[in-house]
Amino acid sequence: MKLEFGEWIYDGWMTVNSMHICFYEGWCSREDVEDAIKRLEKLLNKVEERNKRKES
Repeated sequence: MKLEFGEWIYDGWMTVNSMHICFYEGWCSREDVEDAIKRLEKLLNKVEERNKRKES
């Protein structure tokens, strides 16, 4: 997917993955979480669009 969508997909995944750690350790602010949610939504939307195209 990185080749198809570009570098941002990797960055989005790494952001979301790090939020898992931040949640349990209590390191992230509300702003950090809100930013990660925006990136996750973009990532999920693109993956969903890709999967729908492949199913057709």
